[in-house]
Amino acid sequence: HPDRVALIWDDELITYRQMMDQAARIAGGLGAHGFGPGDRIAVRLPNVPDYVTLLIACARLGIAAVAINTRFGPAELADVVGRAGVKALALWPGAEADALLAAVDPLA
Repeated sequence: HPDRVALIWDDELITYRQMMDQAARIAGGLGAHGFGPGDRIAVRLPNVPDYVTLLIACARLGIAAVAINTRFGPAELADVVGRAGVKALALWPGAEADALLAAVDPLA
């Protein structure tokens, strides 16, 4: 039932088709940038539809999504990213993201 509502976000109704189409686009982008089975991506996003579609995209490619608590500050984020061996970090854009990125060792 691709045209049934999968998620309701504020006043927006998101169908399964829309969600799967977006997940396919994300998976295509990840694959084009060299991500594949066994890779890990840290995900520190608020409760938004993009979180769900990113998880679906990761699953399509065999990528492990490492969930990061949004209450974690720079030190906790850097610790998890370093120990989990992630290849990328998904953050919600903004000033907080800039501060978090500054704390993460890109070579970890």
